[in-house]
Amino acid sequence: MNKEIQNQDFVSKELAKYQPFETRIQDLKDKYSALKVDGLDDKKNYELCKSAHKEAVTTRTSIEKARTALKASSLEFGRKIDSRAKELQSSLQEIESHLLTQRKVIEDEEKRIEDEKRRKIQEEEEREKREEEERIEKVRLAQEAKQKELDEQQAKIDAENAKIQAAKDKIEADKQKAIEIEEAKKQAAETAKLEAENEAKRKEQAIKDKAEKEKQAALDKHRAELDRQQKEANDKIKAAKDKADREKALLEEQLKNQVECPACKHKFQLVK
Repeated sequence: MNKEIQNQDFVSKELAKYQPFETRIQDLKDKYSALKVDGLDDKKNYELCKSAHKEAVTTRTSIEKARTALKASSLEFGRKIDSRAKELQSSLQEIESHLLTQRKVIEDEEKRIEDEKRRKIQEEEEREKREEEERIEKVRLAQEAKQKELDEQQAKIDAENAKIQAAKDKIEADKQKAIEIEEAKKQAAETAKLEAENEAKRKEQAIKDKAEKEKQAALDKHRAELDRQQKEANDKIKAAKDKADREKALLEEQLKNQVECPACKHKFQLVK
């Protein structure tokens, strides 16, 4: 029983350490609960709320530190410490939330204004970009139209130049054709003349060749006749010689077979 009383006394003493926070929380409520920011231009109350909110946050963190320190002695004591801390924090939450809400009156509005500025800037940039793209597109289309016009003009000039060149080419071709025809006529005349001269020469040569051939034929015939006559003469000479040789051989044979009579000196032929 005494121990329980002692424990209760100990807990009471430890919990009493939260008393300064209770006092501090009450002071914050008394001082700042009535604070209210009246619009974006109410900078004074905004600064007071901002400062008071920081004090509330500092108080809350101090309570958390005290809770951690007190809780270290005992789990039971710690649970009571936690419970009391939650009560205090819950009590503080009201003024903290109030002050934060008041801070946000300006901060949220400033954020909204800043977001709106960024949105407008972005819209302006997009508008300028769009206008620039439209301007560039107009310039491009104008350039294309101008280029098309220039191309059409150039095409007409090229077509006209082509006609002129075609006419020049035709004139030049006609002149060249006339020159070629004249050259062909000259060449044909020269060729005809040359062919006539060659034909005359050929005929003349043919006559000469014929005369030469006839002359050669006559010579060959004459030579052949001479050769025949020579052969005939040679044959006659040879025949006469052969005959003479035979007669001589026969005479010699006869002479060999003759005997002379000593009395009358008459020669007799011996018969075999």
